[in-house]
Amino acid sequence: MAAGPPPCASFVHAGAGECKGHEGGGEGHEGVGRDIRGGELNRGPSLRFRPLGVDENFARDDKSKAKAADRSVRSTWGLRRDDNPSFRRPFEIMRGMRGLKDKRVLITGGASGIGAATAARFLEEGSRVCVLDRDAVACKHIKQELSVLGEGGISEAGLTSAIIADVTDLMQVEAAFAEAIRLMDGVDVVINNAGISIRHKFLDITPEEWDRVIAVNLTGVFYVAQTAARHMWERFSGEASSAKASSSTASSANAASVNGPSSNASSVKPSSGVILQTASTNGVMGYPYYADYNATKAGVIELTRSMALELAPRVRVCAVAPGYVLTPMQRAEYSDAMLEEVNRKIPLGRHATPEEIAGLFAYLASDDAAFATGQVFTMDGGETAGGLASR
Repeated sequence: MAAGPPPCASFVHAGAGECKGHEGGGEGHEGVGRDIRGGELNRGPSLRFRPLGVDENFARDDKSKAKAADRSVRSTWGLRRDDNPSFRRPFEIMRGMRGLKDKRVLITGGASGIGAATAARFLEEGSRVCVLDRDAVACKHIKQELSVLGEGGISEAGLTSAIIADVTDLMQVEAAFAEAIRLMDGVDVVINNAGISIRHKFLDITPEEWDRVIAVNLTGVFYVAQTAARHMWERFSGEASSAKASSSTASSANAASVNGPSSNASSVKPSSGVILQTASTNGVMGYPYYADYNATKAGVIELTRSMALELAPRVRVCAVAPGYVLTPMQRAEYSDAMLEEVNRKIPLGRHATPEEIAGLFAYLASDDAAFATGQVFTMDGGETAGGLASR
């Protein structure tokens, strides 16, 4: 049985039976993790925690807390420990990204899969995080699961909030964004991650299915992006002007001291907001049975590039294009034989983990990526490098 295209985004609820093995985790697949809980899939890997300022003997000295954290977080992503080649023990000390501490982050499609892993990663980095999801039960669940990150010095308060909203409704998006601003006193980073997919032949796509996929994957992304950009444009305009003025003054003073011309280079960088959007390798390569989904992801890529040109330097905008990601939905719907078939066409020989995609989001939001905008960053294990994707 041939495997479908890569699972890569998180979803708004698509309804029973609509998403058939393409993606896993997010708004719309929150129920998958709950449905399979108690079976083989709930014995999964813990997160690769990267707390800053935590005593390196923490995990060894507080084994009960480490075990509790391991059990709690494993139940969210629902994968076996041996499914994750990058598994590390809980609370392992690793260097974090620069500039993410105290950043205020809003993640759509954040209740499971890539979205939930991304929420956890930003909490590990010391950020304040709100997730937005359509499923009220999933919102309650993810807030409980990620509250473990508020223990042991990982984060002061864990997840700030899980906001219930449908990205296809502009009024709900605007209300949710206003609530996130109220709770966190602003939003610095948006991970625009919600999406759905329906596996069907091109000739069988109904107008209703087409409209639904477009509404979530493209119109919903636009609603979130524009709402976020308007807030960031206003907020960072004053900070950018102040930073530029300070830079100009410093350059003039330095030039006067050496009796030379003023330099254009500056060590002072204006502050900027960051919008990161989940695209897909489906947006750059051809895949059968997902014509509507592929079209929306190509649209997200071009939307990202256009936004980056218009919003610079106040807002940086990039897209992440994952390939196959081993989420609970993917693991639940693919047999071992199907997973092996997919893995054979990936040069690295495996699926990505949600935590690996989350790490890319963290990097792009950090000061380490301050010069990155208008680009699409692919993480697919080399699948698209040799034209293997549509096999």
